[in-house]
Amino acid sequence: MVDVDNFKNVNDTFGHTVGDDLLKGIAGTLKHRIRHTDTLARVGGDEFAVLLPQTNAEQAKAVASDFVKALDKHTAVLADQSIHITASLGVALFENFSDLEVLEHADVAMYGAKQEGRNRFVVYKPLLGERDRGTPWYSEADRMRQALEKNQYVLYCQPILNLETNEISQYELLLRLLDAEGCNPLTPNAFLYIAERLGLIPAIDLWVVRKAIALIAAYKCGGQRVALNVNLSGKSIADPKLAGFIENALVEGGIDPAYLVFEITETAAVANLPQARVSHPFITSRISPLITSRLTASSSAGSA
Repeated sequence: MVDVDNFKNVNDTFGHTVGDDLLKGIAGTLKHRIRHTDTLARVGGDEFAVLLPQTNAEQAKAVASDFVKALDKHTAVLADQSIHITASLGVALFENFSDLEVLEHADVAMYGAKQEGRNRFVVYKPLLGERDRGTPWYSEADRMRQALEKNQYVLYCQPILNLETNEISQYELLLRLLDAEGCNPLTPNAFLYIAERLGLIPAIDLWVVRKAIALIAAYKCGGQRVALNVNLSGKSIADPKLAGFIENALVEGGIDPAYLVFEITETAAVANLPQARVSHPFITSRISPLITSRLTASSSAGSA
């Protein structure tokens, strides 16, 4: 598994057209370094998978090392700018594992490479006697599920200043997960990537929405009107049950919907827009023009 490091920064800074051109260059670099019997595929936005048949561990490490060095030297000149990129790689072997297990193991190893500093490769090593259930992701997934049950996630309110009135008009909710000891909060970088991979994001988003509505209700009981901004993932937008859940929660809490604001990234929303239009016609009828205008502005200005 090959994942381009900090690719989002390229899209945000130079626009998606430049990002697409960069991915084409990366694909070409990888393609020139594999055999005709190997398979190279793009499996995600900035992710590639390489299948190396009849290859042992040492040969796979040599290929991964060659990829890392080649991409580190790859400098693309796009939009009159020199763009230097690196990549994080995960290597996994077909040792009595299924194809899906191997893909997941390579993904785990790739995430390990990112945690170790990026621009490197990591070889997946299963824990002794535990096969795939012993992977770090599964233990982390169990922990995140338990955190939902035990309310071990915490929310911080980041004030949003109205520049016209110089007053705090609303707050953005920032999600954190308490560490294993239940003391120190972990930033999203430490757990959201895994949560997205293992399909836990919708449940976490619903937890945040539920807590946000409860907070708004609590402030209302205290005589205060507080608007809260909640970040919502594209996967949650694609959930057909989302709108009904939000509506019921607002009714039960007696909350004015105007005090609950959802923030959706352009890439996440567009990726799920066809399904989201069917599932949430009212929501998408409101956000689609905004997404279109933001993307147009981003493409013309070269920034987001």
